Amino acid sequence: MGWRYVTYVEGDVSLSLSIEPMVRGDDRVYVPNEASWLKEPPSWTRERRLEVLSRLKSVKWNRKLTWQECECPLSLGPHEVIRGSLESTPGGRALEERRLFEPGSKVKHEQAHDLWHEAARMFAEQARGNVTIFMSEVIPDSVFQAVELPALKMNPNVTLVFK
Repeated sequence: MGWRYVTYVEGDVSLSLSIEPMVRGDDRVYVPNEASWLKEPPSWTRERRLEVLSRLKSVKWNRKLTWQECECPLSLGPHEVIRGSLESTPGGRALEERRLFEPGSKVKHEQAHDLWHEAARMFAEQARGNVTIFMSEVIPDSVFQAVELPALKMNPNVTLVFK
């Protein structure tokens, strides 16, 4: 589990689900509803939605999660880091490598969140140029809404572009 995703791996195949980190309340794991899940071409996951979700939910993650169904696509394969994201920076990669949200983490859930919140704020403060936001709505109490967006708006070196 990373900052913005959880991955299920079985042998040489995997799938990833997106996570919306929140400043208050549980982080949201976006789970494709049954219709969205079945839209994928026939694969090893096609008839195993409940089994995969049950296994992911049974893990004692170092994180408070709400599993929220949505009309979103199923992402087959390992999680891919988005170029230009916090996770693509040396600091973001170092935080991901610490596996702060995994069972047995050496830090508490709140400490892991505090580290990521600070990294997100610093990343937004150091941004330069056009920053493209691919989001149809800003989710109240999300880290993006409460931490990243205010820092980006205060940054004189940034032009926000919403798509």
